[in-house]
Amino acid sequence: MKDEDIKIGCINPECADYQIIGKNNTAIRRIVGKNKILMLKCNTCGKEFSERNGTPLFRLKTSPSKIEEVLNHIGEGCSIRVTERLTGVNRNTIMNITKKVGDHCKKIHDKYVKDIEAGEVQFDEKWAFVGKKDKNNVKEDKKKAHNGIM
Repeated sequence: MKDEDIKIGCINPECADYQIIGKNNTAIRRIVGKNKILMLKCNTCGKEFSERNGTPLFRLKTSPSKIEEVLNHIGEGCSIRVTERLTGVNRNTIMNITKKVGDHCKKIHDKYVKDIEAGEVQFDEKWAFVGKKDKNNVKEDKKKAHNGIM
């Protein structure tokens, strides 16, 4: 990859070229790790930063393809332990990935989704069974369910 191919601007808010892309103001400083993560340097202020800065991948050593695999399993409703067995990724790493990605999604959602009045919201493709089978309900639970409380 050439320096002119970089589509990431400086991350330093005090830099004159903060978040400016295409001005050839960032250069590849070095490539690190087995995932070949680019470490960049701003030519204006001299700040060094990772290409993953500001993304859920920041400070994760797991490959992007493995992270995608983990998220696909979690998104399909697999448990942490099942995802661990299927992907070979440690459960602590899985929880770290889902926390980081969830926090990142929340930030994006909160930034862009505002002032929406929704009469009905549907999430059709993903689902889960929540509740009790009637045979496992105690009398008090059956009464609450009948009254629409549960």
